[in-house]
Amino acid sequence: MPTLQVSLWGPYLAAASTIGATWLYFTFKEPENGQRRRYPKTSLFLLAHTLYLLYYILVSKPENMFETFKLPVNTAEDVLRALLIQNSETGSVDSRLELLLKRLGSFDMRLLYVRFGHNAIAQCEWCSSFEDFALYSLPAVLLGYLREAGVIGILTLNSSERGYLRPLGIGSLVIACLTELYWIVTSPISVDTDLPTWMLHDQLLRYRHLLFLLLPLIIYKLPTVQVPIPILSNILSPPVSLTPEQKQDHYTATLRTLEHLIPALHLTKYTKASIMRTPELRETAIKWWDEEEKEGKWMLEDEGLKKTAKMSGLGYGHGSSGRSEDDEPLRNSAGVAVRSLQQGAVPSEHWRL
Repeated sequence: MPTLQVSLWGPYLAAASTIGATWLYFTFKEPENGQRRRYPKTSLFLLAHTLYLLYYILVSKPENMFETFKLPVNTAEDVLRALLIQNSETGSVDSRLELLLKRLGSFDMRLLYVRFGHNAIAQCEWCSSFEDFALYSLPAVLLGYLREAGVIGILTLNSSERGYLRPLGIGSLVIACLTELYWIVTSPISVDTDLPTWMLHDQLLRYRHLLFLLLPLIIYKLPTVQVPIPILSNILSPPVSLTPEQKQDHYTATLRTLEHLIPALHLTKYTKASIMRTPELRETAIKWWDEEEKEGKWMLEDEGLKKTAKMSGLGYGHGSSGRSEDDEPLRNSAGVAVRSLQQGAVPSEHWRL
């Protein structure tokens, strides 16, 4: 049987090797300034997903008889049969292609070939109308979007720093899916006697693969500081409305928790002296605070984080006048919190020398 698709194994292997080696290098490279490595499992999952889609873009392209032989859609059936026999290893036409050639004797079937693709016309033996081919082809499109929604869900787990990006990713897929289905069903097909026809199914498939390739990469590279997306967040994660009884239950549970929590917090100040008297605990505490200090310096020196925080209304820079009253909101709030903690946790007299 002749091959009706052009596979680019060479470019794919070259691209996969280059991308894979570079990706693995930066994934397992020791971070600068001792920064913590971020989610290597997620990075490896995204690499596998990227290589998988590159395979479908470069190697496993959709079969198309007219694009393979560079012929217009209205080419005579005898010409197509002669070209298939000429390019066949056995000198005959495969039974699947024989069914396809019989169907292409109808011009309406050629229009359906452009709309639904080669596999739908060649493989669906019971299909005979627009509705039959739509019922055969569209579930594969929907399953592709559902699979990609699962990928976005894995990248934006609630436990990760990208959880707030899930509405953006899922919303983009929903809009793209509805748009593609609308185009498949309603787009007019024009056939020119001399020029190649714009293959609707194949082009939409390429656009879909490009979307599936780029969207997870964009989600992965967007800043991890949560920026609310009002419209999509309200649609995909609507606020929960509580009844008055449920609100009262929440208030009661909160008050009970505070009644237990406040005395417990007062007792924690008595543990500080015991920690500093025990060598192992003192060493662990000092090590922990040193690590926190390093991470704090990295965050304060990160220019990208500064810009993102400022755009989100959470700037933490010093004020222009140098006075604490003019500091940006987050730094000002942190200063107020630290001063209140200092007033509520006076050092024990046993610490004094």
